[in-house]
Amino acid sequence: MINLKSGDELKIKNNTLYYDSKKVGLISIKGMEVLNERLEKDYILESVTVSYLVYWYNKEKEEEFLILLPKIKFKKNNSIY
Repeated sequence: MINLKSGDELKIKNNTLYYDSKKVGLISIKGMEVLNERLEKDYILESVTVSYLVYWYNKEKEEEFLILLPKIKFKKNNSIY
């Protein structure tokens, strides 16, 4: 079990979120589309952190799931080529 808390720094590789080299989540297809649109518009990824941790309960399966909601910050790339 990984002890995540709000503010913990994450890394993105492809569509996967990592904390201390451990896989902790996936970014949706739509989320990846938005991320790639920003990168194509000359933004660079500044940081990815845990914003919220939400428990979701599936009544049919009687299981509880922890959902990680990341905060992804970009900044405009102002470098001159």
